[in-house]
Amino acid sequence: MAKVIIFLAVQILLLTIVSSTGDDGENFARTIDRKLLGLHRKEKLTHFKVYWHDILSGPNPSSIMIQPPITNSTYFGGINMIDNALTAKVTRNSTLLGQAQGFYAGAAQKELGFLMAMNFAFKRGKYNGSTITILGRNTAMSEVREMPIVGGSGLFRFARGYVEARTKWVDLKTLDATVEYIQILLLSVVSSTRDDGENFARTIDRKLLGLRRKEKLTHFKVYWHDMISGPNPTSIIIQPPVKKYSTTYFGGISMIDNALTAKVSRNSTLIGKAQGFYAGAAQKELGLIMAMNFVFKIGKYNGSTITILGRNSAMSEVREMPIVGGSGLFRFARGYVEARTKWTRNLDATLIFFLAVQILVLAVVSSTGDIFARTIDRKLLGLHSKEKLTHFKVYWHDILSGPNPTSIMIQPPVTKSTTYFGGITMIDNALTAKVPTNSTLVGQAQGFYAGAAQKELGFLMAMNFVFKTGKYNGSTITILGRNTPFSEVREMPIVGGSGLFRFARGYVEARTKWFNLKNGDATVEYSCYVLHY
Repeated sequence: MAKVIIFLAVQILLLTIVSSTGDDGENFARTIDRKLLGLHRKEKLTHFKVYWHDILSGPNPSSIMIQPPITNSTYFGGINMIDNALTAKVTRNSTLLGQAQGFYAGAAQKELGFLMAMNFAFKRGKYNGSTITILGRNTAMSEVREMPIVGGSGLFRFARGYVEARTKWVDLKTLDATVEYIQILLLSVVSSTRDDGENFARTIDRKLLGLRRKEKLTHFKVYWHDMISGPNPTSIIIQPPVKKYSTTYFGGISMIDNALTAKVSRNSTLIGKAQGFYAGAAQKELGLIMAMNFVFKIGKYNGSTITILGRNSAMSEVREMPIVGGSGLFRFARGYVEARTKWTRNLDATLIFFLAVQILVLAVVSSTGDIFARTIDRKLLGLHSKEKLTHFKVYWHDILSGPNPTSIMIQPPVTKSTTYFGGITMIDNALTAKVPTNSTLVGQAQGFYAGAAQKELGFLMAMNFVFKTGKYNGSTITILGRNTPFSEVREMPIVGGSGLFRFARGYVEARTKWFNLKNGDATVEYSCYVLHY
């Protein structure tokens, strides 16, 4: 990969779903005035330009392979953890603006296509401590690649937008590179008036991106083919599950490059590909965390993508997962998918995905002539009502010790250092209404955290809060962000949700309440602020 310059245009989208008036028995949720978070102000469009340095060679690489690829030519199945410098100019010794922390994984079998999940952690001027969260598809050999911004923290709370990446320089021997990320487009609430010393950010007119238009609601129906068997599988295990939990796949990771078709038959019209991974994130059921891009390859949608991150309880009749972003015609998109299994044999499966996608701001033109898509009235999903701001407070129990740990390392860190860089831990942690572990169970936190910083203890967190009480039973909130556990307060974006939290946006604040230095067990208070309908 390489050094990258990025312009961010992000819409801070504030969506909350349901009034939470304390009727759930534990009073862990309440509706609050959105003005308390400054959400009555008009969002602004901010443009950034930064350079991202992906260094694989030398004595101090910032990009380290933690999982080798299945095939070398396309890097399919390979995973690199990154702690890359972000600078104001192309040269690596120019002003340091921050770090890009997270991972990229080979998610395409016939081209060099990556699933990217990373946080831009800014360390300069008024943006110091704020982050932007990126999750999307990077076809590294393309001249321009676009990826969604799905959230942020600090000055970028509720942010949404996209980045454009252009490679400026690459060393074919070492694969070190300079990639220009050109269009960090951020719709957020704060003005950026070039007071940061390097002029790497500026406010621009949102009309330049067509953001004055009304968004439209588009409905898709496609078939997703997960092929594990045969000579040409499209779903390959790159990390086996923890042996104790083989029946639930807990800890297992599969990389996918699955076909999307217009009908159930695998030889029907190819619409595109589903590229990314799923991982076992539940100890007592077949519950997966899914991170993938639907890459469309037909008609006017050719080259556009939809990014999905959520929880898939694979044995349920219907599973709902959030759409957290998109590219091309789906810039600034948010919505959800519903998945129904149509056929299984030898663990191969064909799933039907009903995609109810709200294309926010950059509206897709009417799609009445496509075989798999149509525009529908957004009122059908209740999207004409005003969004609400809901506040939750739950306690997250990370148990690494004893006979029944809920947090299990599946990939050891690169070094035995105190930063855990490159390590991956799968979690199925209890969420309770109060600090004691035996207090009322509110739900589970299912997903993983990965060491993504070389000089401090900094995690990339990807998890779903699965609620199991009262009217929230079955609803989820999806969190993707950066967690520095030794900080007093850590903020991470809420990038989506399901059930009562469809189209949700927001953030969480984490505070450690108790920590055992000997075994690493911890209890963390999560204060969650969710905008939803």
